[in-house]
Amino acid sequence: MDTSHSTIFEEASCYDLVDLHSSMRNQGIDSSKELINIGSQRKDSMKRIFLLCSLIALGSSPALARPWVYLTSFSYGGTGEQCLGAARSALANAGFTREEYTSRFDNQKGGLVEALLTNAPVRAKIECDPKLGITSLAVSGLNNDLTYEKYMELFKAEW
Repeated sequence: MDTSHSTIFEEASCYDLVDLHSSMRNQGIDSSKELINIGSQRKDSMKRIFLLCSLIALGSSPALARPWVYLTSFSYGGTGEQCLGAARSALANAGFTREEYTSRFDNQKGGLVEALLTNAPVRAKIECDPKLGITSLAVSGLNNDLTYEKYMELFKAEW
């Protein structure tokens, strides 16, 4: 057994071992055997830590968050200023008051407004483009029911 790796583990944390596992795998070393072999040379408590860390490194996968997104567009005949002002009001009336952000397009005739829902991780964005004569609405969030409810609320609103 190659013991050159054992000195690395004396002060290692679980996160260090996860990084080392990736590095060893990239070098073609069977890291699961190395981690378990090195762990067996330490005290009982160290054995448990290394075994736990190697199991975490080998078996963990990232949590996947899959947001729900609802998107639509409408024809619009007003000015960009009218659209943006009414969009800000519609978002505020629907409870989207956190991190409100407005951005103008380069030609200053349109832009977008977006904000987060006050009490949940749901984001809404309304884009106004009078040059193309359209406005678009997008609402995204992790909770499908709440996201759809807020989408329908903004869908029915006027801006």
